[in-house]
Amino acid sequence: MNLHTYLYKFNKISKIEYTDDKGVIRSTFNLEYNEKNQLRMIDKGYIKYYYEWDANSRLKKITMPDLFYLINEYSFTYVNNRIATIEYIGRYKDDKDDIPYHGKYSYTYKNDKLDKIVFNNTAFGWSNTRLYNYENEDKLIITRYSSKGLYESHYECYY
Repeated sequence: MNLHTYLYKFNKISKIEYTDDKGVIRSTFNLEYNEKNQLRMIDKGYIKYYYEWDANSRLKKITMPDLFYLINEYSFTYVNNRIATIEYIGRYKDDKDDIPYHGKYSYTYKNDKLDKIVFNNTAFGWSNTRLYNYENEDKLIITRYSSKGLYESHYECYY
């Protein structure tokens, strides 16, 4: 696959195309911006993603309808200019009160760094936690625990 980008003036991307090795276009994404030059919509030809921003130019909401059944919404809240929560809701297109998917990520910070992310899946009644350990000078360790506090996995990021 080959990537081709097309620019508006001021170097904003207006369109992204993916082509195969013979030059046949396989997918196209058209991008639109609001009056503050913030991404407003991505049009994939068969589906559109919508972006909303708050008064402080922070991402407030992303709405992503699928082709057939659901409208997925991601809402963002901030405390002291840091992400505090991301809530996602999946609603059926034909009945917006019927919510098959619902969850919330809550972020906490310690010593000016991300300390913990707690995910609660309210639709299915489970959760998990990720703890961030910066004790090593050249390594970040992210450890995942189940809702019962049992170790599930960890990641080591070297820098």
